[in-house]
Amino acid sequence: KKQKTSTDLIALALVALASTMHTSAWLFLIVFVIRRFKVGREIIIFSGVVTLLALIFSDSLMAMGNDTLGRDYTSGLYSGNVLAGLVPILIYILTFALCYFVSRHDKSFTDEYSMEIKMLIFGMCLYTLRYNTTIFERMSIFFTPVVSVLLPSAIVRQKDKREKTVLSAACVGMCVILFVYRAGAHYGNYHFYWEYIGLR
Repeated sequence: KKQKTSTDLIALALVALASTMHTSAWLFLIVFVIRRFKVGREIIIFSGVVTLLALIFSDSLMAMGNDTLGRDYTSGLYSGNVLAGLVPILIYILTFALCYFVSRHDKSFTDEYSMEIKMLIFGMCLYTLRYNTTIFERMSIFFTPVVSVLLPSAIVRQKDKREKTVLSAACVGMCVILFVYRAGAHYGNYHFYWEYIGLR
């Protein structure tokens, strides 16, 4: 218990430090609430309720956020490309599905990565609110890094070696395709930071 309290204090100190760079860092304190739920129905219901309430009170949340952050964010019906943001959602779903299949034959996986799985579920729900306002997409970034932990861990813990190899190759291939697709339009325009210093 003493060690847990010490860890909590360190976490609070790090969040406070991060808030000096961007006040939205305080949002990460919700992990102290998330960790109280069990992996499964509890965290899914909690995340769903939070998402629904955030959607209902989005205007009020935007007003409060704009006052706090000094920004001018707006909420409302999404009018952009419906497919925009689909890739991250698919990555969330793929990661969750792999974790689920692994946990069916390896019960220790859920215990070992309990916090990460709960953050994944909450982050995924939060990300879907980007279709109301992109500020929620930015907030979900606090929870996105767990994908880099859960996805490879779930692949490594697959029972079938062939499935493990196929999934690994598929993930690497998709990363390359995504990089080429995203960076293709900016190819040749990239500069290292020291080049900008020299250009001034």
